[in-house]
Amino acid sequence: MGRRQFVAAAGSAAEGVLFPLLCEPDAMPASFRLEFENRYQVSPDYAAASTYDALNLLIAAIRRAA
Repeated sequence: MGRRQFVAAAGSAAEGVLFPLLCEPDAMPASFRLEFENRYQVSPDYAAASTYDALNLLIAAIRRAA
C-alpha cells in the first residue's frame, strides 16, 4: 500500500488509507531522487530506496570479501 502503484490503481479510494511508511520520501538523498526521477520519470517510493540501500550494502560486502 505504500507503493506508487497502489495509489495509482486505487485512486480516490485510497483516500484516508494509513500505512506505516518505512522511509520518509523527503529524507531520501537528493542525488538518488534526481537520478531515479530522470531514469524512470516517476518519484521513488520506499521500496526503491530500500532496494538501492540493500544493493549498495551487498556490493560493499562483496568488495570486502574479494
